[in-house]
Amino acid sequence: MKVKLELDGVFNLQIRKKVSTITLFLLMIAIIGICSIAKIHVLGNIKSQEKSVITNNMNKSKYLIDNSLDNLNIICGDWAPWDNTLEFINTNNSKYIKSNLNDDTFVSLKINTLIILDINNKIRYANFYDLENKNSIEMPQELLNYINSSEETVFKNKNVFSSVSGIISVNGRAMMLSARPITDSEFRSPASGTVLIGKYIDSKLIKEIENISDSKMKIEKADAARVLDGKIIVNNGELEFLNEDSVVLKPIGKDKMAAHSIVKGIDNKLSFILTLESERTIYNKGVKSIGFLILLLIFSSIVIVILCNILLEIIVIRPIEEISGEVSKIDLNDSNISRITVKGNDELSILGIEINNMLDNIEAYNKKVVDSERQLKLVLEGAGAGFWDWNFEEDSIDVNEKFLSILGYSREDLPYNNELWQKLIHKEDFEHYSNIFYNNMWNTLEISIIEQRMLSKCGEYKWILNQFKVVEHNKDGKPKRVAGIVTDIGDKKRYEEELQYLTYYDKLTGIFNRGYYEYILDRLDKEENLPIAVIMGDLNGLKITNDTFGHGEGDKLLKGAAEVLKKVCGSSAIVSRYGGDEFIVVLEHMGVAEVEKICKEIKRECEKKKVGPIYLNIALGYSIKANRNQNINEVIKEAEEMMYRNKLLEDRSARNSITSSLRQTLLEKNNETKEHVERMYNLCVKISDILNLSTSDTNELYLLAKLHDIGKIGIDDKILNKPGKLTEEEWNIMKTHSEIGYRIASSTPDLMHIAYKILTHHERYDGTGYPKGLKGEEIPLLSRILAIVDAFDVMTNERPYKKAMTVEEAIEELKKFSGTQFDPDLVEIFIQAIKNH
Repeated sequence: MKVKLELDGVFNLQIRKKVSTITLFLLMIAIIGICSIAKIHVLGNIKSQEKSVITNNMNKSKYLIDNSLDNLNIICGDWAPWDNTLEFINTNNSKYIKSNLNDDTFVSLKINTLIILDINNKIRYANFYDLENKNSIEMPQELLNYINSSEETVFKNKNVFSSVSGIISVNGRAMMLSARPITDSEFRSPASGTVLIGKYIDSKLIKEIENISDSKMKIEKADAARVLDGKIIVNNGELEFLNEDSVVLKPIGKDKMAAHSIVKGIDNKLSFILTLESERTIYNKGVKSIGFLILLLIFSSIVIVILCNILLEIIVIRPIEEISGEVSKIDLNDSNISRITVKGNDELSILGIEINNMLDNIEAYNKKVVDSERQLKLVLEGAGAGFWDWNFEEDSIDVNEKFLSILGYSREDLPYNNELWQKLIHKEDFEHYSNIFYNNMWNTLEISIIEQRMLSKCGEYKWILNQFKVVEHNKDGKPKRVAGIVTDIGDKKRYEEELQYLTYYDKLTGIFNRGYYEYILDRLDKEENLPIAVIMGDLNGLKITNDTFGHGEGDKLLKGAAEVLKKVCGSSAIVSRYGGDEFIVVLEHMGVAEVEKICKEIKRECEKKKVGPIYLNIALGYSIKANRNQNINEVIKEAEEMMYRNKLLEDRSARNSITSSLRQTLLEKNNETKEHVERMYNLCVKISDILNLSTSDTNELYLLAKLHDIGKIGIDDKILNKPGKLTEEEWNIMKTHSEIGYRIASSTPDLMHIAYKILTHHERYDGTGYPKGLKGEEIPLLSRILAIVDAFDVMTNERPYKKAMTVEEAIEELKKFSGTQFDPDLVEIFIQAIKNH
């Protein structure tokens, strides 16, 4: 194959025309571009820089004001929570004023006013001090008026730790004001009044701001602030702010710029405008510099274009013609490819050198193809893996980009010689790697495979699978090159660790599972570990918790029990989850007295630990293996039997505790009171007397009055205590409380006999009630009685969301819904009972 290029006069003429045309076109583009960039970008950057500097100065100014206000708040924080101030409020001790509130105090604290108010917001002490003239003056009426009219702002302290601070206007000047509640120095006493401390934004602070911002500063009261179309309009439209934090810039002539920003007052309203007026030095200098730069660049561009055309002819076009002539004579099919003549040391000579280098590479191509095929084969075997190739004779290592990306390195980060492996491989793995590598070099292994940790750029070690083999030997048969592939196996290792964890640990509670307990028990059952104590525990209340609050809360109960057992038994104990709600603890070298102490401590910790509304309650049993002849399984059986005996003994107490906890929680969540229950019971007794109910039914009716709404404990507080009307979705949720109550009662043997009556206490006589839609006498008698009594008590007693009806009005309501909502016969009996009473 021959490469030939012939250049004639016509071709040369076309090149020259093209060069001239291109250079003229580029000149025009350059001039237009320079002007456009100068006008749009550079001038825009100058304006942006000017705005940035002014905005930064404004932020610094606001920071100095906020910092001064913070210092004032600190001073107020020293005076308000002070025992002497509290004593003055309580006793009106005049020594407090003489000792602490003299002129020196105002001078040293650099404040203008200090006011002390009692708990009724009456002024007990007030003084206004002129710091410039060093004398007390009359308290400004504007400040007194502000205090009298701003109780919600100044005295809105929520507790003794709270504070209120901000800026107000006094006598046309901006004053910083801080208020804190009066209490003792340990913040134990309730708030007994308020301390107010104020300070003008004085000339010293203004001077400091002006020095830092190199501007003239003033702060003025904002007039007629309002929001229109998302913008904040101030001073009758004179200023428009995009938001509360924006800065508005307004030029003053050509040489000055005024910056305006909003400063909120103590009531968090847009109260003041902070103005900084500064010279436009950056902008004016920038405009002059741009004009001069444009002229200079245009002139320079014209001169450069002319010179470039001349130099291109001499330096580029003619030498290119000479190189083209030599290239056209080269025959790539020759065994010895001719080279072009290189003259000089410029870019064209470099081009000649590069052409010759390319020809050298072509000659060496066939030899490199063989090596490339070997490397390619190995890379294909480890597709997607990092590749490395180590030449021993040159002590050089070549790696691909995938190798680097696996470990997070760039090519400049690593040494590419024997030090590479010492740097990357974990020191605990390096010896193993070296032994295998040595065996591989001497052909004792065909392919070596190693799992090892290698250092990533972020400083963490990653698990890597390294597979390598010798790919080339020298003429003496010694290894010359080793190539290999690396694969990130971090996910595989993490999966193995996770499987290992799940093999031995309970996923929910984090303690050992039964599998690990059975595995470790044989290893612990040794004579040197005697005596061995076994504690069995059974968690009470799990089913009722799951039924009432869902399995999520039940899981928390299990976790809480596990935490108590781990905490009390210590790190040396084997604490395991034995079954659904059962736990087992194995302790070495533990006698009877010690294990009884641990059991008592577990009980005490359970009494202190509350999960939701329910306190932890665990039935415990234990046994001791004191000698080697005892069978450990018999010891475990004894502990389990003791646990079940204790569970039977404690069962009623545990159930009563859980029921009481649920009832108390219901009282806290709902508006119901003990008085409501008692009133309902008294009304139920009146009806039961007329109906001649048995003592058993009467007692059942009392229990139903107490617990009929127990299911509301499972209803969200926002729905349960919502003051307004419930949405359809909220009402559907509210109606489930009878089903939740049914599940709670069904889970508690002492309440099981009233479970169905709890379920049906919202059924209506006409069959339109819930949840089953029962009708007439399908509804249990006690549920029908309760529906009437509950409705009457609610109507005749005041609630936060309604006023109480009179008895006569409530009776009329019962008559109105007799036969639809209520049993008509029972309504008549109830009305008779009320009238007789």
